[in-house]
Amino acid sequence: MKRLFSGIILLTVTCFSLSAFAESFIQFVVVGKVWPEHKWGHLSLRISNSIRDEVYDFGRYGAMWGPWNTQGEPILRVWTDARAHLIAQKDGNPRIDIVTVTATESEANAAFHYFDKLTGSLTPRSKNAHLAEYRLRIADFHAINNNCVTMSMNAFYAAQPHYQGLGPRYARGDDLYFWARPKANNISYIKSQGRWKHLWWPKDALNFLKAEVLAKKRGYTEVY
Repeated sequence: MKRLFSGIILLTVTCFSLSAFAESFIQFVVVGKVWPEHKWGHLSLRISNSIRDEVYDFGRYGAMWGPWNTQGEPILRVWTDARAHLIAQKDGNPRIDIVTVTATESEANAAFHYFDKLTGSLTPRSKNAHLAEYRLRIADFHAINNNCVTMSMNAFYAAQPHYQGLGPRYARGDDLYFWARPKANNISYIKSQGRWKHLWWPKDALNFLKAEVLAKKRGYTEVY
C-alpha cells in the first residue's frame, strides 16, 4: 500500500532477525498509517527456511486508478534483503509491528510455494541487488479484495490453514478513516455481523495476530 522510499535512513535494529537461514519462520511486517506516506498502512510477509529468506511486498507499485487509487496493476516485490525492506518501510517514520510466527520447515515451504506459483513463469519487470518486481497474472490490485493484507494472509493460510477460519472474525476496520468506511462497507461487508468477509485492513490483521498468535504464545513481536 505504499511507494518505495528511495532516501537513506539510519535504522538501529536490535532483536529483529536479519540473518537468513537461522530458523524457519513466517513474519508479518505491519506498517501503521502515517499521512501521506503510508495513509493506508501496509503489510508485507517475510518467509525463511533453511535455504531461503525473502520478503513478499504486494501493493500500489504500478499504475493506479479508481477513487482514491483503490485499483491498480497487481505488482509484487520480492525482497532478498530484510534490512533493505525494513528501511524502505520507514518512510514517514510510521510505527512498525513485526510479528514472527513459529513455523516448521514444511510450513515455510508451503508459504514459499504460494508465491512461487505466482512468479515462477514470470520475468521481473525490474530487478536490483535487493529486490525483483513482478507484474502478476492475477486479478488487479483492489483496496479490499486483493491487496497487501489479502495476499499475505492467503500465503499464511497456505502454510498454517488452521488460522483460516479465525482471520475474518477480526475484519472490522479498526481505526479505518471515518470518511472511507461508508464506501468500504459496500464491498465484501457482512452487515449483520459488522465485519468484512476477510481480513484486508492492516490494523485488523495486527489485531488478529495479537489475539491468535501472540496471546497464545505461538510467536513473538517487536516494534520499530
